[in-house]
Formats: sequence, C-alpha cells, structure tokens
Amino acid sequence: NLKEWTFESEAAFPTAHECPELFELPVDDNAQETRWVLWSASGNHLIGRFDGHTFSAQSEVLRSEWGKNCYAGQTWNNVPDGRRIFIGWMNSDGSAYRDMPFNQQMTVPREFKLKMTGDGPRLFAWPVKELEHLRREKLVAQGFQLDEGQPPREFAVGELLDIEAMVKPGEAKAIVLDIRGVPVVYRPQEGVLECQSTRVEGMPQTDAFNVRVLVDRTSLEIFALNGRYVMSFCWPFDAGNRTLRIWAEGGRADVALNVYELASIWQK
Repeated sequence: NLKEWTFESEAAFPTAHECPELFELPVDDNAQETRWVLWSASGNHLIGRFDGHTFSAQSEVLRSEWGKNCYAGQTWNNVPDGRRIFIGWMNSDGSAYRDMPFNQQMTVPREFKLKMTGDGPRLFAWPVKELEHLRREKLVAQGFQLDEGQPPREFAVGELLDIEAMVKPGEAKAIVLDIRGVPVVYRPQEGVLECQSTRVEGMPQTDAFNVRVLVDRTSLEIFALNGRYVMSFCWPFDAGNRTLRIWAEGGRADVALNVYELASIWQK
C-alpha cells in the first residue's frame, strides 16, 4: 500500500547511491528470455536476475555513457507499447547556453534494449522512433571513397541535424566526421571513438561501423554500433558554421552518409 514496507534484500552496487532503478528487459526481443537492469545515476548498471525478492548480478558494473553530459536519467513505466524509454539530464556548467534564459537541458528520449553480445547481454540505447517524424529535407545521401591525402568532402547543412554514417574503414587509421566544427574521430584499428576530449575504448573491430549523431543548437548526441556506445555533450555550436566535413587518415575508407535536416519539436 506504499505505507507499510517489508525489508526483503540488499543489492550490492559499489559507489552507486543516486537515482536507483530496477527494470526488466527481454534479451533480443524474446519475452521468454529476460534480464533485470539495476541502474544508477551515472548510467553505470548491473545486469542480472530478480525473483521478486532478491536481485542477483550476472555482470560486472557496466557503463552506458561515455560522453561528458548525461546524468541522473530515469525510465518510464507502463509505456503503452511496452518500450523502456529513458531520458537523461544533460548536466553542465551552463557555458553552452550563452544569452539564453536557461542553463541545462535533457537528452532526447531513448529506447533501451538488451542484446546478446560475445560478452553476454548488454544494454543498447537508440533515439525513439518518433524523432524521425521531425526529419524534413534530406541534405546528403551519398556513398563515396575517402583516400589518404584527399581534401575533406564538404557539405552545406542546416542547424538541426540527424546524421547517419556507415563506414567500411579498410586500411584507414582514422575517419574524421567534423560536424559544424566539432570533430568525431573513429580509429578502427584501436577500437576507439573520440569526441570533445573523451573516448570510447575497446570497441570490437568490425568491417562496417555505424554511427548516428543528433545535433541540436546546444547539444550533440552520438550513438555508435547500433547504440551499444553513447556519448552525450552540451556544446554551444557556432551558428555561422553550417558545414559538415569528412576525411580519412592513413588509408582508404568507404562511407555511406545520410544527413537530414530536422524541424523544431515546438509547435509555432
């Protein structure tokens, strides 16, 4: 009755004390094979089983965020279609919001899924499908090769963007996607993705690397390898820089690039 409580058990979670949450997800969309996620404010989490009384971890503490600005996120219960949808606080020092009447923001809503990997079930996050309704003009839809020493491919883009890139790295040591002055760097031979002085390390080597980037006026959200790795950043984009550039270093790479201009979510 939410007034009288009975102690059942404790779940050990080193250093996690804020915004706890415990929720169940199917593995690979199989409702007969589920795990439970024990969540903390940092996005660190444990994956295991829960019998209604005791949570038993079956993983070490795992990360869900590799950027600088996502914290204290929570998920919704009872979403009509059964999805587990998350939204996070893009905590910042306020420097991304010059001359604005606010100094914080939220992430885009993301759908959580558990997918089986070589390391066991792992949490994936992806922008909710409803965001695709904001797509307007397709600014870029090209496949091309990038060669060492070749000038960057450059495209004129808008302010609000939804970018999809598929990269076959070949022999390239780095592929750089410069988004309105902010470089996102993929180093395939090292298994590294870099942005804003932070990095994802230990990514699996793959013949094809995919990344989706959502660009708002004061934020950049990156979803790599179908959402296995996420990086969230508050950033005051230069309003006068409306260019997208991409180039390769150390060898040839093949790229397929789709760039959509987004409408505002606010009705006028």
